[in-house]
Amino acid sequence: MKFDFSYFISLFGQLLPFVPVTLLMAVVSMALAIVLGLAITLLELSKIRALRLFAKFYVSLFRGIPTLVQLFIVYYGLPQIFPALRGIPAMLAALVGLGFKESSYLAEIFRAAIGSVEEGQIEAGKSLNIKSSKLFFHVLLPQATVNALPATGNTFVSLIKETSVMSV
Repeated sequence: MKFDFSYFISLFGQLLPFVPVTLLMAVVSMALAIVLGLAITLLELSKIRALRLFAKFYVSLFRGIPTLVQLFIVYYGLPQIFPALRGIPAMLAALVGLGFKESSYLAEIFRAAIGSVEEGQIEAGKSLNIKSSKLFFHVLLPQATVNALPATGNTFVSLIKETSVMSV
């Protein structure tokens, strides 16, 4: 089998109009994944045992099921369980499915990033009598964000590649 470069170039021109759609799908799914991932991370760091167990279950569940199976469950399975979801647009189902899947990966990335901030930073904030919420949002979160950026970028690249599964 010989690679025909001219044929590849002719087909490449037909793919260009779909690049904005792919990027839009990836950006919307990533935005949902970041919000859900941060929420799951906060649940995982909670002092309430039931919330921690739920977060671990969520991460294990969504990381363990293949993407295509998750998309089929969201599009075909959920309308069977919840009749109000009948007629859900395929694009919306795919965006939600990918957002939930990627949020499980981002939750672990965010948890590791928060854990990577030196304990001395937290102790210093506590010694200055800074409220826990302010300490989290003004000291811990900015440093953790910098630590999480490379892995989050890798997740976004992976999400762009997974958008091809949406065509099914």
